[in-house]
Amino acid sequence: MAAPPSHPFVYIDAEALHAVLPFPSLISHLRAGLPAFSGDIHCPHRVSFPVPTSPSAALLLMPSWCAHPSLPYLALKAVTSFPAISPHRPSVDGSALTLLRTAAVSALAASLLVSPSRPPSTLALAGAGALAPYLAEAHLSALPSLSRILMSDSSEPSKEGSSANGSSALQKTGAWSSILSTLVQQASVYGLAAGYCLSASLLSIINKWAIMKFPYPGALTALQYLTSVVGVLLCGQAKLIEHDGLNFATMWKFLPAAVMFYISIFTNSELLLHANVDTFIVFRSAVPIFVAIGETLYLHQPWPSFKTWLSLSTILGGSVIYVFTDNQFTVTAYSWAVAYLASMSIDFVYIKHVVMTIGLNTWGLVLYNNLEALMLFPIELLVMGEFSQMKVDSSKMTNWLSFDMILPVALSCLFGLAISFFGFSCRRAISATGFTVLGIVNKLLTVVINLLIWDKHSSLVGTIGLLICMSGGVLYQQSTTKPKAPNFEPKEENDEEEQKLLEMQQGRDISSTVEHSS
Repeated sequence: MAAPPSHPFVYIDAEALHAVLPFPSLISHLRAGLPAFSGDIHCPHRVSFPVPTSPSAALLLMPSWCAHPSLPYLALKAVTSFPAISPHRPSVDGSALTLLRTAAVSALAASLLVSPSRPPSTLALAGAGALAPYLAEAHLSALPSLSRILMSDSSEPSKEGSSANGSSALQKTGAWSSILSTLVQQASVYGLAAGYCLSASLLSIINKWAIMKFPYPGALTALQYLTSVVGVLLCGQAKLIEHDGLNFATMWKFLPAAVMFYISIFTNSELLLHANVDTFIVFRSAVPIFVAIGETLYLHQPWPSFKTWLSLSTILGGSVIYVFTDNQFTVTAYSWAVAYLASMSIDFVYIKHVVMTIGLNTWGLVLYNNLEALMLFPIELLVMGEFSQMKVDSSKMTNWLSFDMILPVALSCLFGLAISFFGFSCRRAISATGFTVLGIVNKLLTVVINLLIWDKHSSLVGTIGLLICMSGGVLYQQSTTKPKAPNFEPKEENDEEEQKLLEMQQGRDISSTVEHSS
């Protein structure tokens, strides 16, 4: 008998696969990769060869190749099967890998087929086999709106108690896994929304404070980009976070989104420099109107409902009241306001498309977005002449590095990093218009702080118009009415599969029901 190999045997088991392939990351990469490369990937049927020395053994060859210039490869998967030799231990747990792959592709397909205006709340699973818990977890990851899971096991009761108990235990395990996944998923969405609201609410005030002490919008935004890039890279090196690596092809694909992000942040800073915080909030509140139109025209989403248009009209009405009562109206300030409105509307719609198709994780999006925006800063210096102004001012100022200047600038950089993370995470979880309206509602804290600490705010009527804008944001709903269940009438057919589906739809023959109210 041959001596065993001296090197250790590497075995990737099911637990390790779960650790390296979490469903959010797996679905995100499939969403980006399948449409881009599916037409160029070829996977012929496997070929089976008998092994002459062992009648029960077989050699399986499974070739695959891709001709796409972005993913050129030629691969051959070889599998040997020797049933007479036990136990057989492959280097990768193929069953676990298949379960992960199948569930992820199913969840991705479901997320592409559902209507964004009517997100589903119930997931029905026919069967409680090994795949059921994976399907539940994957769909909960891809569809955050799910709040209830129906599981049905229509298999015949086994005569052997051990087999029946095993099936029941598996079903209960899948059910509890689904409950925990639902709780974690919804807590994650609410936590991300709260983090974004807190960061965005304080960032507007902090940015206004920083601009008052450091009146160079381009340099301030560049410092915020630099802080975000360095923060992500350092945390990645320390293994505190995981981000995608940098490569030129992805940077080139992400460049248009980075340009729009840079323009929107720059116009944001210029608006805060030339106008008060109230003016900024009003024009920020008007962004959802144009985002809703952009989502329909360019992301092929359905038109908003009547109640949604009513809430957006409320936002518009409040904006008009504010503009006509603004006693600090200047052409310069409102020119930057219009530029900010246009750039933010385009930015929200386009970046929603990018984050759902490019295949980067959240910290990867933060890294690419801020790094490419930072690389655009020299262009702004040449166009706006800000560097020359900074040189002139630095020769006149004695407190260039004073604590009064460093503190607001440092806080704006830290909050810029926080809002980058929470912002991209929320963009994944909710629609572009919903994300935009979320940004309006969080401005209530901004208004309160602005009224308390500064006199740079609007009149009483203007403040009322501002509050009307924000109330329109509160009234906004992505979906106000859940779709009614279709009224199925059983047909007189001998299709057993169709009959079982009809019974499951009508609520009969359900052996396990798991409900969680959102």
